[in-house]
Amino acid sequence: MAEIPKIALLIRTTRAYGRGLLRGIANYLQSKGPWSIYYDGHVLRNGLPPWTRRWKADGIIGWLESPRLVREIARGPYQGAAGVW
Repeated sequence: MAEIPKIALLIRTTRAYGRGLLRGIANYLQSKGPWSIYYDGHVLRNGLPPWTRRWKADGIIGWLESPRLVREIARGPYQGAAGVW
């Protein structure tokens, strides 16, 4: 049996856009199968939260607020990453 992907959601929900992203992800999960999700809605300006390395996420979907954060994710061990900057 295949392992369930571990996906970190780094999306602020203070705006309608972020809430819409989460709704779209929820709809996708209902039709395409399970993911293990860890959600963090804090503003990310100072790099990735420490838990992302400990949790060993397979991928990240995020509202990325700085070029530094984009570079940090790109250097990481993630199989996939998608974001809005």
